[in-house]
Amino acid sequence: MSYRAWRWLTAAAGFLLAAGFASAALAQQTSCPAVPPHHDIIGNIADACSTGCRETDLAHRYAILKDNGAVKPAAYLLVARDCNVTGIEAAELLSVTPLVDAWAYAWDEAEKWLEPSAETGITTPPVWIGLDLNAGNVDASGAELSRSMDRLHIHIACVRPDVIDALRALRTDGATLHFAEDNGVAFTVVRSTSLRGSASPFARLPADHSAWRNRTIAVFGRRDTAAYYVAIGTGPLDHAIAGEGLLDQMCATPAYGG
Repeated sequence: MSYRAWRWLTAAAGFLLAAGFASAALAQQTSCPAVPPHHDIIGNIADACSTGCRETDLAHRYAILKDNGAVKPAAYLLVARDCNVTGIEAAELLSVTPLVDAWAYAWDEAEKWLEPSAETGITTPPVWIGLDLNAGNVDASGAELSRSMDRLHIHIACVRPDVIDALRALRTDGATLHFAEDNGVAFTVVRSTSLRGSASPFARLPADHSAWRNRTIAVFGRRDTAAYYVAIGTGPLDHAIAGEGLLDQMCATPAYGG
């Protein structure tokens, strides 16, 4: 083969390889809805990483926002970035984006941000971490019952002491837990050693996608072990279906559960 022919083949191969990468990137981008939801305030903040944004991860399409709720000094949010996934009801889209591993990213970020600081008011690093994604159920008029923002976001905080006690008392996978503060929501709890890929909590949702809107997901565990309690919650469709109430967003007893 002549030098000229070799150079031509090399250039052609490089062009085809680059085109393949570009096509893959485009396919990944178009896997997400392009039109922002109607009240996507936190999504807009995450996309721009503006006021309240603490960190952004472009590769994995998320940002970390401080939850500025009046009684949430030690709470943060992992928010889908540049990917207008409304919430749990659109989770089938997550299988083709980095957000399938959003729970693992949220856990890593929790270990980073749930630390003693003036912002959190935490004085001792918490032993337990809690994550939650509220349901997307609506009432007869279409008004949302379980969340106020239409961009996928996972709540990050500590865990209530009574929840820790209940989890530590579990003896079998698939047990159902009820908590008075959660309007009759029943949480089916399983243990897991990973939150990634096929072990993502999203993979534990029902096969019927239409049922996802009426589910909430919570993940709990000690920060010093790779062992997690994954809780899938269901409840009355005309009430809030959320696991956020199981979180201690003030980290009032951070050392509890050791």
